[in-house]
Amino acid sequence: MGGIPEIQLEVPVLASNMQRDLLAAHSGGLSSKTKGADRIYVPETRELQIVPVGRGGGVGAAWGWRVPSWAVWLIKGRDFMVGGAVDKVYGKPEVKEQKWQAEGQTA
Repeated sequence: MGGIPEIQLEVPVLASNMQRDLLAAHSGGLSSKTKGADRIYVPETRELQIVPVGRGGGVGAAWGWRVPSWAVWLIKGRDFMVGGAVDKVYGKPEVKEQKWQAEGQTA
């Protein structure tokens, strides 16, 4: 568990909760701007691991299923996902603020 994919799911929840808390602190308590409850992060506990072994394929497991070698090659093995690294470093997936989920739903 852990790594960049999990952090990408945690950051929007953290940012929304921090924004709510800062608005509440600025207004001296809960106000109309801070309606609703904090967003709750529910971690993904199912297994997801894909490991390229050379350029021809690899091994993997996703949510209890075996991932075929050709699928590992298609997803990761060609460039080891280096092509998307620049966007991740500059935070492009997190640039836009995500909409709040309805009460009772998780992120």
